[in-house]
Amino acid sequence: MTIRALIGFALSALSLTCGSPNPGQTCDATGDGFTRRDPCDHSCIEWAVPCADGSEITPGVCSGGECSDDGDCTTGFACALVGSVTRECLPTSLCEAGFAN
Repeated sequence: MTIRALIGFALSALSLTCGSPNPGQTCDATGDGFTRRDPCDHSCIEWAVPCADGSEITPGVCSGGECSDDGDCTTGFACALVGSVTRECLPTSLCEAGFAN
């Protein structure tokens, strides 16, 4: 095998292992503000999210995207308030009582 072929094979193998975590999978963003690096396709949710029973969670998972209501989210996800104005699709399993509206 030539060096060029070996390098191509190595880069192909590396690209298969370097994808973004899927929505609902754990994540860990680094940095803060303008220097924040997020491993998710949409957002790594590392902020307080209120549950319907009055508790709060800090999920540390990738969201499924922004939403207006549960109908915007895929099966197994619901629209949750993140921060004061943003709503994101998060796994329903995170809050047993459901998310606060």
